[in-house]
Amino acid sequence: VPIFVIENSIDFDLFAPVRKHRKKETVTIGWAGTATHEIDYQHAFSALVRVLHRHKNLFVEFWGGHIPSPIARGLERGIGQGQVGVRSWVPIHQYPAWLSAVNWDLSLAPLQFNEFNRAKSALKLIEAGALKIPCLASNVCEYKRFCEANPKLQTLLCSSSDEWEEKLERFVSNEELRVELGEELHREVKERHLIQHRIPLLRKIFAGEP
Repeated sequence: VPIFVIENSIDFDLFAPVRKHRKKETVTIGWAGTATHEIDYQHAFSALVRVLHRHKNLFVEFWGGHIPSPIARGLERGIGQGQVGVRSWVPIHQYPAWLSAVNWDLSLAPLQFNEFNRAKSALKLIEAGALKIPCLASNVCEYKRFCEANPKLQTLLCSSSDEWEEKLERFVSNEELRVELGEELHREVKERHLIQHRIPLLRKIFAGEP
């Protein structure tokens, strides 16, 4: 029996950015996930604590109902007070509208390299790109493969805690860089990762063609 792998894609009709008015001096970083990602975000969020400590104009928003442990330890030391927000779950049918309305300047997609994560897609990059939000991601698995297709997007990849800190610092401090990479990520998604791009393969599969 043949096995077909259909890469993740996105429907632009469901993801339309709705930007809220905000003070220009505030930079908002966002991440959505659950406590099951504990092993994935240790390096990235430990670096984020250090960047939070240096930038009082930085606000971080976590969706999924919990504060990641590195951030919680920072708060216990007085780092990030008043700079961290936590939101609860949203029903899956409301997710596209919710994500389209977030007020993020930068998204994060940390991931540990292991056998389980090798089966994951680059969905966080695809969703962020649909909304023109730059997304820093771990240099592993599908995130690595996604960015290798476009040399400009390799700037988004992080391989260590030090590199996460360096990239976070650059993107928090440079609005022009955020806009540039958000636009480039959007172009990549539009050219390669729309749901319409998967239709020819799906037709072949359903027609029983090799």
